[in-house]
Amino acid sequence: MAIRVVVWGPGEVGSAVARAVHSRDDMALVGMKVFSPHKHGRDAGELIGLDPIGVPATTSKTDILALDADCVIVTPRPQSIPEGLDDDVIAILESGKNVVSTASYHNVAMPNWLNQAQSPTARLRELSQARGAARNDAEKWTLRAARLLTAVKPMDPITDAVIGNRVDKRFPPRATTQRLMAACRAGNVTLHGTGAHPTFMVERLALRMARLMPGVRHVRFIEALDFSSSPDGMWGGLNALGFGQLTKNIDETFFLAKAGDFYYGDLTGNVGHALFGAGTSDIRVQRSLRAIPAKQDFTVGSTRIAKGTAAALHMTSLPTPAVLCLHQPRWVVKWLATYSILTFC
Repeated sequence: MAIRVVVWGPGEVGSAVARAVHSRDDMALVGMKVFSPHKHGRDAGELIGLDPIGVPATTSKTDILALDADCVIVTPRPQSIPEGLDDDVIAILESGKNVVSTASYHNVAMPNWLNQAQSPTARLRELSQARGAARNDAEKWTLRAARLLTAVKPMDPITDAVIGNRVDKRFPPRATTQRLMAACRAGNVTLHGTGAHPTFMVERLALRMARLMPGVRHVRFIEALDFSSSPDGMWGGLNALGFGQLTKNIDETFFLAKAGDFYYGDLTGNVGHALFGAGTSDIRVQRSLRAIPAKQDFTVGSTRIAKGTAAALHMTSLPTPAVLCLHQPRWVVKWLATYSILTFC
């Protein structure tokens, strides 16, 4: 009997997943959760570039939860993590469906800046201080006001009492490990965070290679990714990732760097545990992000990259104080417009 699969969020990754599911004889695409009203009711096959397959897409979470499905593959935007992704995932689990997610859940026990900010004001402070988190002018003004509102920590109890309910509704606290496990038990299902990276490239491939060695003292992993051919709007668009922005605004407080904790922070914890037996309380992840300026003006899709603005992003994630695993993503648009000599140092 074919495994009945639902795809939650058919963006670039979700569409590729849905096409792969539909191509297999041992799987059946039985549902698709979309977020744009104009996609509601359309055939899922047409939304992912195939002929009609007789499966209507829906914006209704209730309809998805009511489906007779074995697994929901969740492929959301990184911004959905602080906006309440956990509540959706828990509802899916409790409905008796396994969840495979590309966003977060690679190591649910790893502490990070968001799951440690449990009070409403603390969460609002962390989010408002993330550069690049705003998607439009209205959100820029909102985050600016939030920074002023949360600037004085001793006032947190008062701020919580005044705006706590609103913040909780907009940015719910991250689910604890215990809450996620309880949802899995309630539905008799599993939750699995995975992807090409994190998961396959490091936790599977690199760690398997490491087992060939008599001992490992240090791991350095470099990811080189060229966004020149990426579709417009992927992951929120190149500008949202930091490309084309002023290099002085790109640092460890940029949202891309902070969102990396949900991916690369979890990865670092997994490597630390697998190779060195370190628990999550033994690992503190330190992140950094710097931008390399473009040498000339150029355009990628609909995004204009001006000379001197960010054309390459160098991120680093490592546990401290003893550096056991160094993870360094290198994201770039148009190599020759950025580097005279390609370097990863």
